[in-house]
Amino acid sequence: MNDCGFDPEGFVDYNEHNTSGHFKLDLSMSKEQAIAKKLAKHAIESLGECFRNEKVEGQRFYCPKDGEWTVPSSGMFEVDFIDLRQDSSSIKPMDRKEFAALNKQMRANATDIGRMALLRTVCNTHHFDALQALALVLFFSFDRQRENACVVLWQRIIDRDSLPPLLASSLSDTSIVEVQKRIGTCALLDRARPSGAFFVDLAKQRDMVSLNRILEVVKENEEVTISSLQHNGADVLEKAQFLTSLPAEGELLLVVHNATKESGGGVAS
Repeated sequence: MNDCGFDPEGFVDYNEHNTSGHFKLDLSMSKEQAIAKKLAKHAIESLGECFRNEKVEGQRFYCPKDGEWTVPSSGMFEVDFIDLRQDSSSIKPMDRKEFAALNKQMRANATDIGRMALLRTVCNTHHFDALQALALVLFFSFDRQRENACVVLWQRIIDRDSLPPLLASSLSDTSIVEVQKRIGTCALLDRARPSGAFFVDLAKQRDMVSLNRILEVVKENEEVTISSLQHNGADVLEKAQFLTSLPAEGELLLVVHNATKESGGGVAS
């Protein structure tokens, strides 16, 4: 039976080898306060880029790009944490025999709960190429768990640039945007031929780099256009004017139409 009641947002575990994932922490609890402080240390070192969708007591805030963020002594802290540390280029993906055995174990798990527990464990010690990562994502039955799998796998994928077209052809339109929210716009950006829906957090430098690349392509190619643009959920009518003077914070959702190819949810199909 599929675990329809599974709450993927209850994750509070922490592993130094792969910290990526969704955290929902009760800061009044000493163990969870300690986890929050470890995450905050990584976030400060990354100039706030490790934190995405950060909230305390349901209120959105932005980890400072410089200086310190003092973890509150109480309240619910929720964040999508992305481990941005770069692994050595000499790292190899899981070998074929081991991956075949892992596939067998994933199939043997009857629920997404069991599959996620196995995936978290194996991601502590192994790396994957993009095709292997996609195969693991597709073991999950529900969109939200597939999104969670993308987040957990992200730091362990050795050829991330190969991942966007694979994910775009395998995830729902809603999940494509959600994965970008949780990992960053780069997760589903074909830098040469952007197309589809893109989520941009204006306070995150990685997202801004991706947005600037999209705008470069639009400027250079008349067949690539921004067909719609929203800021914090509201339609932007004067798109060109708005994009020349962007606010420092907020959320953008833009749809890029590329007449040279079929729309592929952000990447080439």
